[in-house]
Amino acid sequence: MNISEPTPIQAKSIPHLLSGRDLIGQARTGSGKTLVFAVPMAENLNPSVRRVQALVLVPTRELAIQVAKVTEALASSQRLRVTLLYGGRSLRPASLGPRGVR
Repeated sequence: MNISEPTPIQAKSIPHLLSGRDLIGQARTGSGKTLVFAVPMAENLNPSVRRVQALVLVPTRELAIQVAKVTEALASSQRLRVTLLYGGRSLRPASLGPRGVR
């Protein structure tokens, strides 16, 4: 992800989480908080297990999309799969009429 030096929240938090301990952290927007939980999560999941191993809940659709993009980048190198679900839209595509027109 082209990161050469961790941010302060990453440097303090990632080792703590990798050791299996819980954490509540607070830092400004753009400080790399998503990687704080995504790196240990990706490192500790087992790609051979074919069921849900982690669940990330966020308050907005926009944040869900951002978190999914960062997590997918880490998960793909570990052969893990990420699924993004958020409210406000159907899980099924809208019915299409003749010739694929709605």
